Amino acid sequence: MRFSHRRSLALLGLVLLLVLSALPAFAQEDDIQPAPASIGADVPLTYFGPAPSNVQRELIGPYQLLKAGTVDVDNGTITLPLYRGQLTTGEPVWYILTDTNDEANAAALGLNFSAKLTYADVGNGVRPAHLESDGSVTFERGSVDFSPERSLTPGDQPNPFPPTDFQPG
Repeated sequence: MRFSHRRSLALLGLVLLLVLSALPAFAQEDDIQPAPASIGADVPLTYFGPAPSNVQRELIGPYQLLKAGTVDVDNGTITLPLYRGQLTTGEPVWYILTDTNDEANAAALGLNFSAKLTYADVGNGVRPAHLESDGSVTFERGSVDFSPERSLTPGDQPNPFPPTDFQPG
């Protein structure tokens, strides 16, 4: 049985079409999902229910804990509102809000509720502040000094530690 040149090209084209149309099925996805909770535990996957919703944790769907910001899933970042305050000296300071010990305040502002923050005011763990009549916040202390120049030169490969040079700032 002899194939003509046209039939050979048509057959080759058909084979190429089939191969190329099947390639996407073998392509790797760049969306990496975490392993199910049953991996590494002696609990069947059917035991774990779906994630709760944004409105009620009891409902089905994803749940974002910190709702004050916008989540960028592709970049793995969250953008939070930046607030301007001042020190008692008048120097401007910028801050973000993430948690509060007031449950109603947390729900209203989209912050995390943490009752244990009530006991956080020990030592230098907090920055005392006063709410001004214009709604701004005046902090008693707590500015950050960004002026020190820090540097670190890794050691020779394959052992980058200990560093060959460093300046702590």
